[in-house]
Amino acid sequence: MKTPRNTTSSRWLGAVSVVMLLCLISAGQVTLAAQPLVDSAILTSVDAAQPATHYKYEALYEFCDSSGCPDIPNGDLIFDAAGNLYGTTFEGGDAACGLGCGTVFQLSPKADGTWKLTTIFKFDGRDGAYPAAGLVMDVAGNLYGTTSGDTGLGDGTVFELAPRKDGAWKYTALVKFTGKNGSDPEARLILGPAGKLYGTTSAGGDSACDGSGCGTVFQLAPAANGKWKLTTLFKFNDTDGANPYAALIFDAAGNLYGTASGGGKFGEGTVFKLSPAKGSTWTLTTLFNFNGADGAGPRGSLVFDVGGNLYGTTVGGGGRGFGTVFKLSPEQNGGWRHTTLVTFDIANGSQPTAGLIFDPRGNLYGNANDGRFGIGIVFRLSPQANGKWKETTLLTFDGANGSGPAGGLLRDATGDLYGSASVEGKRSGGVVFELSPARGKKQ
Repeated sequence: MKTPRNTTSSRWLGAVSVVMLLCLISAGQVTLAAQPLVDSAILTSVDAAQPATHYKYEALYEFCDSSGCPDIPNGDLIFDAAGNLYGTTFEGGDAACGLGCGTVFQLSPKADGTWKLTTIFKFDGRDGAYPAAGLVMDVAGNLYGTTSGDTGLGDGTVFELAPRKDGAWKYTALVKFTGKNGSDPEARLILGPAGKLYGTTSAGGDSACDGSGCGTVFQLAPAANGKWKLTTLFKFNDTDGANPYAALIFDAAGNLYGTASGGGKFGEGTVFKLSPAKGSTWTLTTLFNFNGADGAGPRGSLVFDVGGNLYGTTVGGGGRGFGTVFKLSPEQNGGWRHTTLVTFDIANGSQPTAGLIFDPRGNLYGNANDGRFGIGIVFRLSPQANGKWKETTLLTFDGANGSGPAGGLLRDATGDLYGSASVEGKRSGGVVFELSPARGKKQ
């Protein structure tokens, strides 16, 4: 079993980042002068974001960090057809885990423009604890997710929440991991054909990686008796990758793609492809091995463009060691060509833990830690005629408007962005926010 993440890390990360930035400036290794491909504005308040970047920030809900209050919203958000948002909090809710075992929540828009929070489930440890990822919804409106731990074997769960006619939600544990079949799932699930679920565990599997296991890729298939069958599609052994924290994605042919945050040829993580073979066998192909100089520790999910290129982020590595945004392009010989689109240097962000999303114009959006105030940014990458990408900071977190964005972004049909900051805000427990482009200036 892996020890649950230190949930205070985002609080001290900001302070550490500021100290690191000052040291690098004094050593002449970092300059805050404007860079040709980086468009960043110093934001002294929330409202300053709009004239500087043409985006307006709004806090949809402020979580609190008092006993029992849901806090630390660090997973991806999703919409339902009615426009409600769903997500998870890593702590809060039932006090069985001390500060709370975590919750599943719904945010509903009200007529007056505000949003109403409904806690639709509180974990008590026995049914799971510490959900570290977002949710996925099927066509019937059922929610599926993971918890990274529990108070039984402690290796985490996969769960279902089904809406009932009385407005309540029915909880069902689909799988309790045992270590041997996986441990510590921290990635969002995805839905595949025939209602099957696919996901990763960051540990467990075989006895590699100091005995704790290097992680797995798994499939959950609904069975005729109402139960679900778990199939382990792949067990990492460190040489082929280790510790996958990101959600998977499908291509049109039914292959799965993902990232492993460690292991591989150089020990700095990999990008991989899993292809279905006969029966329940899947074949792993390593598309890229990070070596540190070109990135290290990919923890976010991948995204395809219309040309079949893959895009993602690394937490570390690159020229400054603070992470990268990368592109992998398929080549005729079957290989993949790696291109670094952005190298983070703290001033323009660092340590992105989530993946990226596209808009219809081909711009990429994501978030990262650090930035001018050392506690996080939301950024946009725009392709340029010369083949390079221009980075624009859309929002700089300053504590009052949140800190530590960990989950990915969500974009609606009007171009508004939604996300969460895992800590801080006015009530100190994190924030769900919306960024709206100034009308007539959508990017």
